[in-house]
Amino acid sequence: YKFMKRYLFLVIVTFAALIGHAKVVYVKPDGTGTTGASWTEAVGSIADAMKNAQAGDVIYVAAGTYTQPWGTLKAGVSLFGGFSGTEMSESERERVSDAPYDFSSETVITVTDTQVVNATVSLSNENSLWIDGFTFKDCSNNATILTLRGGMNLRNCRFINNNTVPPASGVGTNNIVFFNVSAVSDEAGTSATVVDCLFDGNRNQQNQNILGVNPVTDNNKVVIERVVFRNNVTDLPSGSTNANILLCGGTLGQT
Repeated sequence: YKFMKRYLFLVIVTFAALIGHAKVVYVKPDGTGTTGASWTEAVGSIADAMKNAQAGDVIYVAAGTYTQPWGTLKAGVSLFGGFSGTEMSESERERVSDAPYDFSSETVITVTDTQVVNATVSLSNENSLWIDGFTFKDCSNNATILTLRGGMNLRNCRFINNNTVPPASGVGTNNIVFFNVSAVSDEAGTSATVVDCLFDGNRNQQNQNILGVNPVTDNNKVVIERVVFRNNVTDLPSGSTNANILLCGGTLGQT
C-alpha cells in the first residue's frame, strides 16, 4: 500500500510538471510585459516570446503589424496569429469568410532587409511546430523571406505583395518561402506541410521561386494541400536558370 501511494504521488507530480511546461506566451504590438503570461502582460515581439517559450508551449500573437525578425524557432513551439487580444484558444479566432486564412483580426508580418526566419536545422516529427494564422505582407530583401526546415509547417497563412530584390552584384538564388527538408539524422526522416495558404501578388526578382520545396532525400517529404497561387511573378534575370511559381526538388506528399 505504501508503495502504491508513493507511485501514485510520483505520477501526479510528473503529470503536474508536464502540464506546467505547456503554457501560452502572449504577444501584442504594444506589449510591455516581460513574461507574456497573459494578454495584459504580453511581450512586444515574437522574438521576445520565443525566449520565454520551451517545447510544448504555444505563442499567441494579437492583430497588428510586426516589423522585427522572429529569431531562432524552437522545437515544439508553435505560433498562432489572428487574435483580437482576448481569446483563450485558437478556436476562438474569428474569420470574415470561408477562406481559412481570412481572419477578422489580422496579424501582419512586415520585415525588410532581412529574413523573417532563417531556420538551419530540421526538427524531428515528434518536436515539430506550426506557423498558423499570419499574413506576411510587403516583406522585402535580397534573400528568401521565410526559410524553413523539416518539422516546420505552415497553415492558414497569407503571403501578400512580398518581394525579393536582386543583390548588388551577381545573381541571387532566393525564394519567397523555401523548405529545405533535410533529415534530422541518417536514420530518421522528417516532413513539412503547407496547407490552406494563399500566395498573392508576390514577386521574385531573383533566380528562384515563389514557393520552393526540397525534400533532400527519399525519407523526407513535403505535403502541399489547398494552396492558392494568384498574381505572382518570377523574373528571369540574365544568367539565371530557374524562375518558378512552385518548384519541388523531390517528391511531394500531395498537391
